[in-house]
Amino acid sequence: MRIPDLYHYQKFDEGRLRQLLIGKRLYLSSPADINDPWDCQPHFDTRQVADPAYRAALADYFAELSKRMPGGSKTPEQVAADIEAIRTDPEAALQMLRSQSQGMREGIARQWRLYCLTPHIDSELMWAHYGNSHRGIALQYNGDGPLAQQVSQVSYFDHYPPFDFLGEAHAVLLAKSKAWAYEDEYRVIAWEKTYATRDAEVMITEENFAELKPGSLTGIVLGALASPATEEKMKALVAESGEELVVQRAVKLANRYGLTFKKVR
Repeated sequence: MRIPDLYHYQKFDEGRLRQLLIGKRLYLSSPADINDPWDCQPHFDTRQVADPAYRAALADYFAELSKRMPGGSKTPEQVAADIEAIRTDPEAALQMLRSQSQGMREGIARQWRLYCLTPHIDSELMWAHYGNSHRGIALQYNGDGPLAQQVSQVSYFDHYPPFDFLGEAHAVLLAKSKAWAYEDEYRVIAWEKTYATRDAEVMITEENFAELKPGSLTGIVLGALASPATEEKMKALVAESGEELVVQRAVKLANRYGLTFKKVR
């Protein structure tokens, strides 16, 4: 199934746009900068430690982790004792789970980067929240382009979904409250170069920037309240870039709440 064209709302920042359009460098955000305090925050169902099978799987996980990441202040004998305690003692498993979950929250902010998109360009709320109160812009990405091929769709829930420590790490980056479902969000998930493994299959960023590949960006939409000066600067940047990008402006409908769009370049 074809992905629709996707949009990224943002304020008009001439320097950042110059990096994107001229330098072909895409900026991705840290999960620490997201405006939802539940987003990208793993919640662990600690009741699972009462299950011997879960403790055994958790012990095996930490045993494998200790092989991949040796070192620290503990001797191999102490590490082995900790792993055996996780396997046999629910309280020891609980303490380790809490300690590791806090480390994971901090690690997510350090290691991962996100770029948030939506197929909806006519959302009055998103223009207000992310498009600088309709004074900013939205970047349009080709649904068949290189960037869109790297997106994953966000899922929305009534309850904070428990995160399985032994499951898919990306799941915590793609779960949000149903309060946000109107955004119909897609995300590019990237790994900061410092932490990326050699066989990483996701986009790699370096100090939050990644290469914007040709054919990704197709247009730019100005908000309904974007100033004439913003429009002229935007058109000048597009001309300087040499890219065949369509520039549109959102326009308030005259007889009802809503937006339409007109081409200005």
